[in-house]
Parts: sequence; structure tokens; C-alpha cells
Amino acid sequence: VIERDEVGGHASGYALGGLNPLTGAGLPDPLGPLSIESYHLFRNLIPTLEEDTGFDLEFGWTKAIHLAFSKDEETLLKQRLSWQEKQIDFGAILLSIEEIAKLDSRISPKAVGGIVTENIGLINPYLLCQALRSAAIKRGASFLQGNVKGLTFNGNKIKSVNLEKEKLSCDRV
Repeated sequence: VIERDEVGGHASGYALGGLNPLTGAGLPDPLGPLSIESYHLFRNLIPTLEEDTGFDLEFGWTKAIHLAFSKDEETLLKQRLSWQEKQIDFGAILLSIEEIAKLDSRISPKAVGGIVTENIGLINPYLLCQALRSAAIKRGASFLQGNVKGLTFNGNKIKSVNLEKEKLSCDRV
């Protein structure tokens, strides 16, 4: 694995770390089943990864509020709600802006409503990156620091990965 800087030292390590398969582009169709299955696979990975690497990934549960700032956005939330309500292990509730404001006083007064989803996972993304690195090393992976500048081809096969100061010969990329 070639990493420009430290593993998890940029966006991957400093993201929110939210695990919410109920919201996002492509949901509920066509990505809904993939989103839910991926979430469950990841949830099952956490204890194994913690045990294997000794990292406490600081996994926990929270609620998430998905706000609508227009009637059109509120309509889209309502369309997604029936699918969200059918998902086992989660709760999804459509609330008025007044009800949401009671949950969190920081809600923008420009919001018109929203959905509160329960049992959303939160994980420490930096620790997750470090644990994945550790698990990969235990299984034979190696990590190099450097910037990839290009690839050398032999026909349609990659012959080497070109770094700033060296070329790494390879059979597979």
C-alpha cells in the first residue's frame, strides 16, 4: 500500500465517522439493499478488528437528524421514510420543525421539518484507519510512504508504479 502521508492523516481519519445506511444518494433504490448489507457486514467486523489489533474503535450509537429546508426536500424525505421504517434495527420518525427543535436547540429556524433516525453508528475514523493498517500488516501487507507519479505499462498490463524517487516493479496492481 502506498500512502502519501500517514494512514488516516487526512480526510479518512478526520471524517465524522457516522455509519448511517438510511440516508444518502441512491437510497432506497438502487443502493438500499447494498447499503443495509454493508452496514451489517461492517458492524460484524468491528469486534473482530478490535480483538485482532488491540484498538478500541470507540464505536457507539446515536441519533441523526436529517433536515429539510424546503417543501420539496420535505417531500423527498417523506418518500424515503416508508423504506426507512421497514429497516430492522433502526428507527425513523418524521417530525415537525417544532418537535425537532425540542431535541436540539441548535436547529436552524430555516428548516421546515425532518426525519430523526435512531441506532446510527459512530466510530473514531482515525483509529479505524490505524486498526485496518495493523490488520493488513498482520496479514502480510506492507506500507510505503510516497507520491505515485505514474504507471509503466507493458501492453495493457502494469509493469511498475512510479514514485518520486523510485519505481516499484509489480505483478498486480
